[in-house]
Amino acid sequence: MPPHATSMRVVIVDDEPDLSFLVRVVLEGAGYEVIEARDGIRALQRITSALTHLVITDLMMPRMNGNVLIECLRANPVTAAIPIVMLSSSPDPGAAADAFMSKPFDPEALLRLVDQLTETARAHEGMSS
Repeated sequence: MPPHATSMRVVIVDDEPDLSFLVRVVLEGAGYEVIEARDGIRALQRITSALTHLVITDLMMPRMNGNVLIECLRANPVTAAIPIVMLSSSPDPGAAADAFMSKPFDPEALLRLVDQLTETARAHEGMSS
């Protein structure tokens, strides 16, 4: 696997452990560091406590849904610029995410999207893809 994503941290936010696991396997196989959270509240804690390059979130979750999570991230100057992918089975997520992908998803398409969205951060840190 190409080490193109080394040191790039992605937070996956989904209350479905099987889906989270699949996304983790795809991203870790490409060299990304992955942190998981089962709801928006835990995600906010993890995102603000460790440098995060990208967030992949579901819409429907307990305690804090994906739309509220995105609103919180966009309202905080420290996290406002983090790219966000909404990965949901909802046909109309209504969120201000940078990208949307439907469940079930194509792993290769997800990886291409993550690579594209993290390219700017990678270039900023002096990495090559």
